[in-house]
Amino acid sequence: MRFRPRPWSAAQYQRDPGDAKAERLDAQLPSPAADPTFMDKVPLGRLAERLVGETLERRGYQLLDSNVRLGPLEIDLVAARGRTVVFCEVRARKLGSPVDPRFTFDHEKRRHVREAAARYLATRRVAYDVVRLDAAAVWVDVERRRARIRYFEDAL
Repeated sequence: MRFRPRPWSAAQYQRDPGDAKAERLDAQLPSPAADPTFMDKVPLGRLAERLVGETLERRGYQLLDSNVRLGPLEIDLVAARGRTVVFCEVRARKLGSPVDPRFTFDHEKRRHVREAAARYLATRRVAYDVVRLDAAAVWVDVERRRARIRYFEDAL
């Protein structure tokens, strides 16, 4: 039997004045009383992708796809608003990790996202005028069951 996580929603939405192209968001995860083993069941990356997907939906985007495999390439999230299509790469780390998720978007990953986006648009019928390659860095505090999201438009 496949585990299906319970739905949750991102709680707060704040503009981070420190970075004009980034947004900082705080999300509340399910309480330990509701499901004490929640963080053990859901891989960190899937949790982060779901939170970022909810953030995009709150901003008025429609999620078209998630975790799309195109041969050896993968796209985490595909969303659209009007005639703008957004491909978002999500990186997550536990709070306190020695590696900042923002620094894991290297040249190779950028190239893979661009190539995957081109393949996606070539194989799917999506009407678009603008294509944007975004990135999201997510820090998850497992003990407090909170997540912090930094969203970067046109980052890749």
